[in-house]
Amino acid sequence: MKLAAKVMIGALAMLAGCNSNSMMGSHTTTSRPYFGKLRINGNLNNVTVENSSRLYRLSIFGDANFINFQDDVTCNKIEIWGENNRISVPESLIIRVNEVGKGNLIERRSAIAAEPETRRLRAARVTTTYTTTYPRYSPPAEAGITPAPESTSDSGMTTYYSTPEGATTAPPAASPAPSYRVEPAPAPGPSDDSDMIEMEPM
Repeated sequence: MKLAAKVMIGALAMLAGCNSNSMMGSHTTTSRPYFGKLRINGNLNNVTVENSSRLYRLSIFGDANFINFQDDVTCNKIEIWGENNRISVPESLIIRVNEVGKGNLIERRSAIAAEPETRRLRAARVTTTYTTTYPRYSPPAEAGITPAPESTSDSGMTTYYSTPEGATTAPPAASPAPSYRVEPAPAPGPSDDSDMIEMEPM
């Protein structure tokens, strides 16, 4: 019985020691999960209580310490003896606070602000704007009229040669209107019957 009692007492002492975390010193930075009780003795310490930590009580003895509770952390009670200590906790965490001193601050942050940068960007609303570009209609440019090369034969006829494909050919020039000259009719003269021979029937 005595041996069993000693083993039980030793096991309980070991468990109690494992659930009690104590930090002593100043100007230190640490980040890890904690379970049970966390006691901080010193000034200007920076402590991050990581996710999955289960704290029953946080006790701070000192000045200007910063304690950061990540989102998935539970803690029942916070005790502060000192000044200008700052504790950042999730908005949904319900805790009891006892403090002795001035300038101590407990910040409650929203879940979105506490998430890492990648998760916060993924959760933020992203507005995507789609732009459709339609081809702009441009009317064909008015090409200048270029007369095709021409050749004039001796008879006065003008011949137009075919132009390359896509070129614009001027229409043939209109033929000039024909001109007429009116000549006066000859004046009537005296009848000349001297050369006429009268023939009688036989």
